[in-house]
Amino acid sequence: MGKSVIAVVAGSLVFLVPAVAFFKWTGQDPREGATPTFMMGALAWGIVCAVAGGWTAARMAQARETLHGALVGGVIAAMALISMYLSRNGSWWTQLAALIVLAPFAILGGFVRSLLTGPSVFTE
Repeated sequence: MGKSVIAVVAGSLVFLVPAVAFFKWTGQDPREGATPTFMMGALAWGIVCAVAGGWTAARMAQARETLHGALVGGVIAAMALISMYLSRNGSWWTQLAALIVLAPFAILGGFVRSLLTGPSVFTE
């Protein structure tokens, strides 16, 4: 149990730290509107971070890899929902992207890891 918690926390940080750094480096507020070009770049970077987060959790857990990727996806979705609730008057493009695209890509990261190591959560 403890190993799983550490794996999910680490995977979530692998997603969160570079994703937040991207917005800091670009000077773009994630709660404000952005150009379509910036949105696509941010989404591409978010996908890379989400897959890496799911992969990291799966790698560290070394069991039920897809489940651990899904837990990271759940953390991403929960953070997006909390952010939407707290910033009711802002632009929600980053939160919607996290819910619709990034959370599933975290699951994919865990699933791909399971394909390389053996049975996935679907057959365990």
